[in-house]
Amino acid sequence: MYKPLFLKDFGKIAAFVLFFTTATVFELFSQQKSRSKTIYAGLNIPFGTFHSTHDIGFGIQGEFTDIRFRKSKKKKERALRSVFLSGLELFSGQKENVRGYPFRYLALWIFHASGGAVYALNKKWRISATAGPSLGNYSNTFRFNWSGAVSGSYAVTNRLSAVAGLILFKEPGADVLASFSLRTGYRF
Repeated sequence: MYKPLFLKDFGKIAAFVLFFTTATVFELFSQQKSRSKTIYAGLNIPFGTFHSTHDIGFGIQGEFTDIRFRKSKKKKERALRSVFLSGLELFSGQKENVRGYPFRYLALWIFHASGGAVYALNKKWRISATAGPSLGNYSNTFRFNWSGAVSGSYAVTNRLSAVAGLILFKEPGADVLASFSLRTGYRF
């Protein structure tokens, strides 16, 4: 079946728009000195039905917020702030035998950009919740999804943090893809 050029390249166009939007927001946030910029990298451990088709994945994220770990004691900070999070998650497919023939699920790439709130419990601990659109790529097919994440982080030093959380992705007509996330963060 013939598809017009726009529909053929819609996924690529959507990926470019999502990337451009994310890069623009990162640039706007980075110009404000009061903001905290953090890069996270770590493992995603799928569970539920998602675990039966995909292995442990890898993710990298960028986060902008105006809460910094271990701020000076002189200034009283608000505990609840806004946060912007953008990233890429990759899950490799598992191998299995179907009626005696080998079959391998394809890799799943998910680009996401989301906003939400972060709450500083004290100078070292904070929790955050975000939600927003995402773009999934499976079998060279791009689809728009929804993403959400809840995480808790602990400041190991002024620059390093350890993060554990839950990431959810929902594509229309499919089950929720859920994974635990274990990451290390570096603040600039």
